[in-house]
Amino acid sequence: MEQDNFKDPDNLNDIVNQIKNAQTIGTIYSIINNVFPNWILGFTRRYCPNYPHLTQNWHYICKQNNFIPAQVIIVSFINNFESKEHTLMNIFLDIFYKSGFSVRLSSNYKICPDCNNYVVPTINMYEKFVECNIETIPSTWTETCKKCNEENN
Repeated sequence: MEQDNFKDPDNLNDIVNQIKNAQTIGTIYSIINNVFPNWILGFTRRYCPNYPHLTQNWHYICKQNNFIPAQVIIVSFINNFESKEHTLMNIFLDIFYKSGFSVRLSSNYKICPDCNNYVVPTINMYEKFVECNIETIPSTWTETCKKCNEENN
């Protein structure tokens, strides 16, 4: 199971100490890549403009918590926050959230394959938006962002 790849390592306390001594988010990123090298799949600065509710929700959450929106991070796994076997994963997620990052699961969101500038929902996520009657989404799903769709048409 993929979740087994992200269980707490035996040297959890040593890693937590490294995190406590980290001065920058870049250092945290390096620690993550050493511990969970296949976890972070990509980042970008924004969601596709075709899905304004995603940006609005992210900015709202940041504003309510006095965070500045940073980037959207696509990851291969997000655990159940109640899991006792993923303490380190919860620490990393908490750091990202409190640093203004929006962390999204790769099965739900992808980075536009044409420009790599925007996050686009997968077809499954798009269908959930349709089921929830989100009115601000496009009438049809595409794997590319609005800008790339306009350039290709």
